[in-house]
Amino acid sequence: MPRHRASLKAEQDELRERMRTLGLGYCEIAGEFARRYRLRPRAAWRVAYGWTLKQAADHINAHAADAGLDSGGTASMTGPHLCEYEQWPGLGTVPTGRKPTPYILALLAVVYGADSYQLLDLDDYAHLPAADRLVLDKHTRTPAQQHALPVGNPSGGVARIGGSAAAFRTSQGATAPPRASRRPEPPATSEAITYGDLPGLRPLGPDVTPAYGDGKTWTGLPGRSDPVGGSAHGALTVTMDDIGVIRNMLAALTTSDRQFGGGHARAYAADYLHAVVWPRLHAPCDDSVRHDLIVVATEFMLRVASLDLDGGHAQASRTLLGIASGLAHESSDLALNAWVLARWGEQKIHEKDLGQALAYTRAAAELARQAPPAARAFILTKYALALSMTGERTATLRSLDEARNAYGKSGDGSEPDWMGNYGWGHVRHEEGRCYCNLGMGSEAVQAEEESMQVRSREQFARPRAFSLGILAMGHAQAGQIEQACVISHDLVTLTMQLTSSRVQIRLSEVLEALDDHKSLPAVRGVHEAAQPALARSPR
Repeated sequence: MPRHRASLKAEQDELRERMRTLGLGYCEIAGEFARRYRLRPRAAWRVAYGWTLKQAADHINAHAADAGLDSGGTASMTGPHLCEYEQWPGLGTVPTGRKPTPYILALLAVVYGADSYQLLDLDDYAHLPAADRLVLDKHTRTPAQQHALPVGNPSGGVARIGGSAAAFRTSQGATAPPRASRRPEPPATSEAITYGDLPGLRPLGPDVTPAYGDGKTWTGLPGRSDPVGGSAHGALTVTMDDIGVIRNMLAALTTSDRQFGGGHARAYAADYLHAVVWPRLHAPCDDSVRHDLIVVATEFMLRVASLDLDGGHAQASRTLLGIASGLAHESSDLALNAWVLARWGEQKIHEKDLGQALAYTRAAAELARQAPPAARAFILTKYALALSMTGERTATLRSLDEARNAYGKSGDGSEPDWMGNYGWGHVRHEEGRCYCNLGMGSEAVQAEEESMQVRSREQFARPRAFSLGILAMGHAQAGQIEQACVISHDLVTLTMQLTSSRVQIRLSEVLEALDDHKSLPAVRGVHEAAQPALARSPR
């Protein structure tokens, strides 16, 4: 065995024994191995026992024979076959390896002492046939477990942490552990930030009714009756001081997001969501505290969803938006529900799904009619943005007029806390985006210049990059190519400094706006300068 492989095995053996000495079970060990060594869940469970692929295959075949299964037929397992089951669906767009059937997953679960759903991660669920998911969800989970959130690992794999440590204090020679206990788990903690896919959950739709796939309306957070996060000194309690601290952390993450890009603080934000926010949503508290807790938790999830999207993780963003939808619905806060719908619309705009973008933002605009003026104005600009992408000039301009009129009525102090992050500069920025989509370059430049002037005190890098993109495109549409190129070089510089896939997309849009002038040396210079910035990973 190569030296580095031997060293890694020795490290894993030492870690395994240390965790067992502390009373931790194979479920906890698998979770730690998944996080630390970037293992997919099926591999993490095997390595938690210290088994090679061949040793694990031998255990699987032995159990199949003891159970009266045909060890030479369907149940027969080899090391290479097990490796393919562990790696499926692979990293590419086309699945590779062997897809584990519910039968194979059940067999692995028995041998590893796990539940079948603990052997799956987000990538698995995304590629499993609906019939397989139905079998697994129906026969391996209680209703509470079906909505438990998994703990992710840096490769995108998921290993669910939980179970009684005492139950695993078995002899070191045991070949199979006791069954893992079943406890709902909070959102992801690791750098991977894979939140799981909340099996059966469909996003909040334009009917403003968050629901599960079986048609049952979401009436609260899963697992709310089973508090999570208590300590040996007593159950966790929630106070208004907790909410204040969470809101301060949210403000700090928002600032970091705007200055460095969402990919920068993404892992930290998810850790905080897991360790602080989610447990408190499961803990008992006074009704007077509950509402504020739900509101700030929803805002926090929206921010982390934004960080995910900025880091190039659209699926993780969608998952958190789904959770935020249910929380907002529970809060009965109309402005917050409208904001979540608008965020769904932004997500769909990002994904170029204009039909759903219009549906979400239209529903948000209708709901926002009962929101405070500034919040209503900001949400109306999202609807206008979706409209502008369809080329509906008259409807877009009408929505923008309505947004300006609404904002003119603001100032009575009734705005929600989340509007503290937005203002007139943001409204004008959204106007600039709309004008660019409609080909109204001069109007886009005027709106964006005012936006940047209003927000000049902030000077945050990512909003500035977005604004420079609109200015560059506006100048290009207005035929002012030299000015567009000068601004584009500033945008390239900022893109190199940010971990933001959305800024990279904005830069790509600028290059597209300049395509008709590629014969000009200045435009060719922008294209050449932009390539390293576009090649950087936002993660």
